[in-house]
Amino acid sequence: MDYLPGKGGGYYEQLSQNKAMLKQAELELKIQTDRLSALEEQMEDVEGDEYVDDGELLPSLPGSSVYDSRISALQLTLDELLTRYTERHPDVIGTRRTLEELKEKRRNEVIADVSDTPGSSNPVYQQLRLAYADATAEVAAKKTVVNEYKDRIAQLEAAVDKVLQVE
Repeated sequence: MDYLPGKGGGYYEQLSQNKAMLKQAELELKIQTDRLSALEEQMEDVEGDEYVDDGELLPSLPGSSVYDSRISALQLTLDELLTRYTERHPDVIGTRRTLEELKEKRRNEVIADVSDTPGSSNPVYQQLRLAYADATAEVAAKKTVVNEYKDRIAQLEAAVDKVLQVE
């Protein structure tokens, strides 16, 4: 860890940046969590529809995918890259492209799961399930990002004694 001021900023600059990024990530997590709650309410409204079998609404929803952890890691990497580079940097462009490809693969996986479940003949229900699956993936990704920033801040705060010795 670099404690002296320089290219990456000093200790206090790093701590300040990580706290700001944590606040932003927590806001994005809250937005996604609220979206997820709204989708759950909408799905409960559709539950009485003749197309949906009782007891099959939420338990059968695809909550996690083999792609979720990779998407979370890539979003974290993208956040880090954007603190150092512009949107036009090749690493940022490549990471965004890979992230979009993974999201598309996850979406296709969810579509395949939805078409095999009860209630799949109801187009409203299908759209809600897809939106719910996407929101669930986003919430999981945002939680990973929030936890990572909390860990970084904890590491920086634990190193405050070293910073004082260096200064």
